[in-house]
Amino acid sequence: MTPLAAIDSWRRRILPAVAMLFALVLVACSTGNQLGDGTTPVIKGKTPPPITVQALTGIPPDQAKALKEALALSAGQHDIGIIEGAVPAGTYTLSGKFRADMQAGAAQIAYTWELRDDNGVLIDTIAGSETAGPTTAKDAWAAVTPAILQQIAEATARSVAAKLSQMGFATRV
Repeated sequence: MTPLAAIDSWRRRILPAVAMLFALVLVACSTGNQLGDGTTPVIKGKTPPPITVQALTGIPPDQAKALKEALALSAGQHDIGIIEGAVPAGTYTLSGKFRADMQAGAAQIAYTWELRDDNGVLIDTIAGSETAGPTTAKDAWAAVTPAILQQIAEATARSVAAKLSQMGFATRV
């Protein structure tokens, strides 16, 4: 083997190993998550308490059921659990009052939620309204669609998540 061939052989074997070692050193010196894309936020804080929906007044039963389901899905996207059934210790409560009115031929749904801690202490009041759209029905609730209930649920979940986050709970805001 000629000296030139020996150098070429050595270069083909050793150079890739040196390059790999150099790359590993660079990765080890960097910070952050090398596997993720960096877009997923890290949420820090206490685990949010489960929440049970208590009384819903002023809303028809079938729409109350649909609203609870929409609220459970929306709250879940903020890492908040809406539960039913047996209520474990530490569970917060959410109660809602609704009013449906006709204004200029359109149904207007106003709502107020009360978020209470596990001792029954009022933590936050969430108020809002949604326009359900034009209707000729005498009952404003006839104009309320699942999309309107979803909007109410999303706004409520965002407000609850923001309040719990202010209190040190790990929610997606």
